[in-house]
Amino acid sequence: MLRTMGVLGLLAAFYGFAADGSASETAAIRLRDGSILRGQIIGRADSVLTIQTGSLGKLTVPEREVMWPRKADTGRALPASQKAAPEDGGERDPSDQALFFMPTAFMPPAQTVNFRDFELLYLTLGYSPSEVTAVTGGLLFPVSPELQVLTFGIKQQLWRHPEGKVALAITANTTKPLGEVADELDWVANANLVVGVRLPDRYGNLENIGFHAAIGYLGALDKDEYSRYDPALGQSEEETRYNWHSGVSFALGAEARLGPHSKFLAEYISAVPFVSDSGIDGGLFTVGIRLHGEHLAADIAGTRPITDSDLSSFFLWPLLVVSYRY
Repeated sequence: MLRTMGVLGLLAAFYGFAADGSASETAAIRLRDGSILRGQIIGRADSVLTIQTGSLGKLTVPEREVMWPRKADTGRALPASQKAAPEDGGERDPSDQALFFMPTAFMPPAQTVNFRDFELLYLTLGYSPSEVTAVTGGLLFPVSPELQVLTFGIKQQLWRHPEGKVALAITANTTKPLGEVADELDWVANANLVVGVRLPDRYGNLENIGFHAAIGYLGALDKDEYSRYDPALGQSEEETRYNWHSGVSFALGAEARLGPHSKFLAEYISAVPFVSDSGIDGGLFTVGIRLHGEHLAADIAGTRPITDSDLSSFFLWPLLVVSYRY
């Protein structure tokens, strides 16, 4: 049981508007704090939107605070066919920096704290000092001193399309197993180049449909403990041999918005085939839904190893991930 939980912990550780219409038409522009502005987005510069409202005049708002519509207008009104979404919709996913285990190339807002909990077992806490950088630390719930891993990760966004539709990022993680988990693994390191594409809906909402891919390097330091008989001393000596294994890792993922507060997620990640007796010698497929509000998200999913092993009686392992962003 401890070995199975340790393997799950290690897996968790890694891994525009049209230009037609009359000037009298306006859009409902929702901000992250829940407030609604009625007006037109008439300008955009240095990640700041200029909004022309009927009662307050011109207002400037940081682009990251606008949830929908998200694409800046050219100065002409929003056509009737593309008026804003209903006021109970379009809320941003507070866990959009990742699918299940797979990171995306998109970033949390600057100066936000992000907490994720996998199966009540693996806990992570992240902070975003800027809009292009995020750092994360994690550990297993203290079930037993024989079951623990410590991990640290960083994600740096390298490029983002001005409208936010496409992004490129690099991630790096290092994990130190402790206790019984360290009987097979002494150290794990992982780095990935991640690309993401998100296609907006007719309201400019980028939480519509997304496709993600990652490729990287995965390395592990394992150890073998054995006894060697020394005839000169007439006794056996305990020795430890360390071996470094590495390979290419990759992941593919997709997301699709189902409603204002829900989306469908699916991903496939290559597992750790060089870890002996891990029970997973292939990839890992995960599929499920995410229910979310402004700050809280819950992933309800099932995950299945894609392996050569006999899993005839096994269908899906239940997966619950809870995320909170502040």
